[in-house]
Amino acid sequence: MASEPSLDPQLAVLRAAAKSMREQRPSWFEHIFHPGRHARRREDFGAAVVETMKQMIASISTLTAKLAEKEREISMLKSDIAQLREHQERVGRESGETIQSLADRAAEMRQQLDELTRDHAEKIEQLVARQGELGNEVRDRIQHALDEQRVAIRQLSLKASEDAILSDRARRATELKLEELVKRLPPPRK
Repeated sequence: MASEPSLDPQLAVLRAAAKSMREQRPSWFEHIFHPGRHARRREDFGAAVVETMKQMIASISTLTAKLAEKEREISMLKSDIAQLREHQERVGRESGETIQSLADRAAEMRQQLDELTRDHAEKIEQLVARQGELGNEVRDRIQHALDEQRVAIRQLSLKASEDAILSDRARRATELKLEELVKRLPPPRK
């Protein structure tokens, strides 16, 4: 408020004048010989009081105008703050809704993932069980085929032994018959 005239010096002058008037009561001599001097001092003091009051009123009016301007500025700031608060609350609500939506979606996805994991685990267990069954079945078939091959090999071995025995018997019989025929044949002529 440096632009406003200061009332302090004028108030100091009024105080000094009022003190001077109290302390300097007119004597009976002044009442008689200079009756207007005290009245002039009173008039000067009254004029100074009136001037000071005018300046105070002007200063109060200026302050009132500035106060009204500041109140308007404060009101505008309050309005801006209210708008910002409303915007912040709206953004907060929207953020909260978005976060809640994302959390709900994450929960749904987690639930779907859990279901898929359970389904896949069940399918894997079924596949493992089926693979085990297939492995057992393949082993059983291989074992059966091996058993059949062993039986067939044994049969072939027995057949080969029988054929060898029959062949050996046939050879011996043939040799015996040849020997008999040779004995029956006349000796060669020379």
